[in-house]
Amino acid sequence: MTIPRVGPPYDFLPAFIASISGSGFPCFWDTDSRPISPLGYIELHEMSLASVNNDEIRRLYNVSTGEQTTAFLGSRKWVVQARVGAFTRNVRAGEILERIKIRLGKPLSYNQYANQGLALIDWGSTISQPIQADSRMISSSVCEFVFGFRSVDIDTLSESEGWIEQVDSGANVPGTYTS
Repeated sequence: MTIPRVGPPYDFLPAFIASISGSGFPCFWDTDSRPISPLGYIELHEMSLASVNNDEIRRLYNVSTGEQTTAFLGSRKWVVQARVGAFTRNVRAGEILERIKIRLGKPLSYNQYANQGLALIDWGSTISQPIQADSRMISSSVCEFVFGFRSVDIDTLSESEGWIEQVDSGANVPGTYTS
């Protein structure tokens, strides 16, 4: 049995964003070390990961194998901030973020992130935030992207470990009411 991914596709997103940016900049999570690049960078930061409504529980029982499978399914909202820093004067970081936004809407891009179980819900404004690097100001901009995905967790128990088939009504358990 293949156990599905519970969280968002952390490994997929940096390579995907780098490929659609058209910048040649490396893309990485803020928890990773920054790759050396003379052109610039795209840094991703996970802002939030939240449940949307209540999770659903589905129980399946395979009569021939005696295996009980419980699936926990829930919708999630994943907010990721992208920061672009451009080291050359003729490249504006905001333009790279705008290109990413446009390309996220193209059918080829949609198919790539949909195949990872992601849905693009929304994105925020591109905000210019120039920063100082090597005693000079560089173009830097940020934007938040909101994705949705389905979280699935599979719990497999054998029949002997799974359902309670009979309760011993004569048991005296401390802290419980007995008549």
